[in-house]
Amino acid sequence: MQLRQIYKNLSISFLGAGISLLCIVLITIFSKSHITPQNFEIISPVENYTKSLITYANDLRMILTFDNIFVVLYTAGFTFLFMALSYKEKAVNIIVGFIAVLATALLDFYENHHILTFITTAEKGIPVNIDEISNQMTLSQLKFHLSYLSFFLFAFS
Repeated sequence: MQLRQIYKNLSISFLGAGISLLCIVLITIFSKSHITPQNFEIISPVENYTKSLITYANDLRMILTFDNIFVVLYTAGFTFLFMALSYKEKAVNIIVGFIAVLATALLDFYENHHILTFITTAEKGIPVNIDEISNQMTLSQLKFHLSYLSFFLFAFS
C-alpha cells in the first residue's frame, strides 16, 4: 500500500473514531441518566451496581455499541499510523506502542462485553459477583495504562 493511501485510511479511521466518540458523548449528555460505562469500572456494593445496571441498561447498550465501533476505528487508525511510521523507520518504540494499542483494544472489547454480560445477568435476576466487579475494575485500569504507554511511545515517533 502506498504511503498516500495509508494516510488517507488513517484520516478516515480517526475521523470515524471521533464521530463515534461524539455519539457516545451526545448520548451521555442527552440521556436522563447521564450514565457512562466508567460508572461500572469501579468497585461499588453489588446491590447498587446491579440496580444501576438494570436502571440504565438501554443507555448503556447504546453507548457500548458506539464504543465498540470506536474501538474498531481507533484500532484501524493506529494500525495505519503504525504502517505510516514503520514505512519511514523501524523503531522498537513503534512496535511496542502498536502492541500496546492492540492490547488496549482487546481489553476495551472485553470490558464492553463484560458490562453487557452484567446487564443480561442483572436483568435475569442473577446477582452480579463482587469478584467480577473487582476484575472489571482491574482490567479497566490496565486498559487505560496500556493506552497511556502506547500514546507515550507513539509520541516519540
